[in-house]
Amino acid sequence: MKGIWNKILVVDLTNSATRVIRLRNEDYSQFLGGYGLGIRLLFEHMPPNTNPLGPDNILGFFPGLLTGTGFPMTGRWMAVGKSPLTGLWNDSNCGGKCGPEMKMTGYDGFLFKGQAKSPTYVTIYDDQINFHDASLLWGKQTDQVHQILKKEYPNAKSLYIGPAGENLVRFACIIDDRFRAAARGGLGAVMGSKKFKAVVFRGSKHVPITNPKEFWKIAKSYRKFLKKKPSWIDRQPIKLLSAFTPLLRRLKFQLKPASAIRSEMFLHIQHTYGTCVATHLATQIGDAPIKNWGGVSGADFSAKSSEKISDKNVIKYNTKTYGCRNCYLRCGAKAAIKEGIWKDENHSKPEYEALASFGGLCLIDEVESIFKINSLCDRLGLDVISAGAVAAFALESYEKGLLKIKKDDLKLKWGNPEGVLKLVQLIGYRQGIGNLLAEGVSRVSEKLGPAATPLAIHVHGQELPMHDPKYDPNYGVAYLTDASPGRHTQAAGLLTHLPDVKKRLKLLNSREPERFDYSAQGVSQALISPYLHVTNSLGFCMFSLIVGNLPPFSKIITALIGMEYPLNSIFETGERILTLRHLFNLREGVNPQDFVLPDRPRGNPPHFRGPLKGISLDTDAIKRSFFSAMDWEIKTGIPSYKKLEYLGLLNLWNGFPESIEGNMLRFEIVEETV
Repeated sequence: MKGIWNKILVVDLTNSATRVIRLRNEDYSQFLGGYGLGIRLLFEHMPPNTNPLGPDNILGFFPGLLTGTGFPMTGRWMAVGKSPLTGLWNDSNCGGKCGPEMKMTGYDGFLFKGQAKSPTYVTIYDDQINFHDASLLWGKQTDQVHQILKKEYPNAKSLYIGPAGENLVRFACIIDDRFRAAARGGLGAVMGSKKFKAVVFRGSKHVPITNPKEFWKIAKSYRKFLKKKPSWIDRQPIKLLSAFTPLLRRLKFQLKPASAIRSEMFLHIQHTYGTCVATHLATQIGDAPIKNWGGVSGADFSAKSSEKISDKNVIKYNTKTYGCRNCYLRCGAKAAIKEGIWKDENHSKPEYEALASFGGLCLIDEVESIFKINSLCDRLGLDVISAGAVAAFALESYEKGLLKIKKDDLKLKWGNPEGVLKLVQLIGYRQGIGNLLAEGVSRVSEKLGPAATPLAIHVHGQELPMHDPKYDPNYGVAYLTDASPGRHTQAAGLLTHLPDVKKRLKLLNSREPERFDYSAQGVSQALISPYLHVTNSLGFCMFSLIVGNLPPFSKIITALIGMEYPLNSIFETGERILTLRHLFNLREGVNPQDFVLPDRPRGNPPHFRGPLKGISLDTDAIKRSFFSAMDWEIKTGIPSYKKLEYLGLLNLWNGFPESIEGNMLRFEIVEETV
């Protein structure tokens, strides 16, 4: 079968050795690439109850099935492993430059096992794999590592961790191309626990395509669509946004997928601003949480404040736009602040999640300071969502007298960027109070006592992103039901406009749910999210889902691998990936029934003012409806025999005995050394 190499590289860091795993063609058609292939392999090769920061945890890097082919918007790769934050399955999606380079080395994925005896980095030049002493890199921040590796290997691409990963901060990330991150879930700490500082990729191989004529015909059409020039009308909405935001707030406006507007308009907005365009509007209409989820937009964070950290007030510092490989949106930008206390000419433009987590969540409205805090997170290798959430938790815990600091030179108070910047520094190096906060809000709240529990906003250890489920309950469904809990990127609500999804819903006599119909929201997530899992496993950027004209998956996959891949196969594959991720957690003794949405994001008690006034979520209805639609037993979360048989996963189910032998995927695997 073309489109794949049928080679997975296994790197043993303990013994500085490698070997190759070969799978069957069916494994690729059933799991594709990305975290689909990742869960297929980790479920088999990693025993249950593995310590996330121990040598037995396996860290995987997997490009999407289409990554490396050159198809537009398919430059993504995924890091997979067991999360130090949640103790559960974890996948983290990243753009940058490395994904295509991984694929062009001639491997479909990489598994890193064991633990190096001393700091190590690995170079993978096609079939030439070498281990190197990383002593000179250890302790350095990511921008320094980037420059050193770029000088040593000028034509290669690399991934690396910063001091946060080395110090096992549980929300440390992995950096690609200096400014892009596989951020969520703390896999940077897994890399650090293995004393694995960096990996360098250089590939020279071209991915074979079964039907190149058809493949490039589709690609050309999609590329033409992405390069549409915006009209005068397409350029106006953002200029008027500030004027209309108060009205939209009063009307309780709900953001819709970009298909609700002209695709040319969305493409222009995304290229010009990136996600920072949403900060002002999202804050004022209730999407963005305020003051550690305990505040209200308008009353606690004014429209003037949110406007100061949004759209034009962010991009005015841009010096050069950039994008991930094979991307035509180019939504990223390098930026410079040339004077003042926050002076730094080597920034990256902060995106919405950073602006909201250090902005409204910490009540900071000084945009230049958020640039500085965001850059420090990049350099230390910290997930900006978790870092902002931990900072907000610390501010409130300190204010209430729950968090004690021996030498109070931090000046921890709401809206003070200097204190937050210093706090982030301490976390990255696990110094002082940062050593405690590096554990994440769940573990810290347990140590501080019951009074701190309401202040710790997380689901099963994962700090929540900057999207309030009271504003859009579909986020709540994803936070509570996905195998990687607390993830806004797993919410399927943004997919309802896609032609394939509409066709799927029609075939199943279903519909797009009403906003606060909680049972329908659970059903919708179950029926639609498989499409999202396929999108990720193919290597498409999520923005491809909301530009209004996603290319036809069936035709693309068929042209690539030479196997018919109709719409029902797409949804079946996505459901198989979803279910196996879920079974990974069941094997750990955890199912989504154990996930709890904290009182503040749930609306218990509801706000008595503001755009989310009076709203409370029925999380029990959400879970019951999702489980029922997935055909999972309500209490245990175990999929039915019929469902496992339909998905071809029966052979891994044996009641999950203590022995891993009963939990193996019994597929043929041929191994060879390299």
